[in-house]
Amino acid sequence: MAEHRSPKPVVGGSNPSCPAVIIMIGRIKKFFREVVVEMKKVTWPSYHEVLGSTIVVIITSLFFAVIVGVFDLFLEKVLFFIVGR
Repeated sequence: MAEHRSPKPVVGGSNPSCPAVIIMIGRIKKFFREVVVEMKKVTWPSYHEVLGSTIVVIITSLFFAVIVGVFDLFLEKVLFFIVGR
């Protein structure tokens, strides 16, 4: 059976002067204060910038989907010609 020793606050070993929970709460508060400061620095896009970017992404995605589809169809025909099934 393990030996049980009582904490000795004078030595400072097992009884910390500031509990870890208080330290963690302080760090969390500091984190959120820094988040607020950084969010004030953000430049948010306007409605028209978001709309324009969204349209560009949709058109680009459709363009590449068509290219991949045509390439897939081409390879299918080539393989069908080679294998002959």
